Amino acid sequence: MKINSRKHISYSWEQTLRVVEQVQAMETLGAVRREQYQTLFLVAAASGLRIGELLALHNDDIDFENGTIRVDKVGG
Repeated sequence: MKINSRKHISYSWEQTLRVVEQVQAMETLGAVRREQYQTLFLVAAASGLRIGELLALHNDDIDFENGTIRVDKVGG
């Protein structure tokens, strides 16, 4: 599959919030898993990180005080 434009594969912030709402409503997931998925969608949408970068993040990669995320490696 050839992707001609990132616009076709990106979600708007409003769409992301709708996805997060749907995840919250998923009764088949436990509360912890729902929170993890919601956080994943929100960080992905707000940061522009790719899935490999998101999944490779560790707690110390996120600096809440300065509002930054450090990407050291990509999972794989």
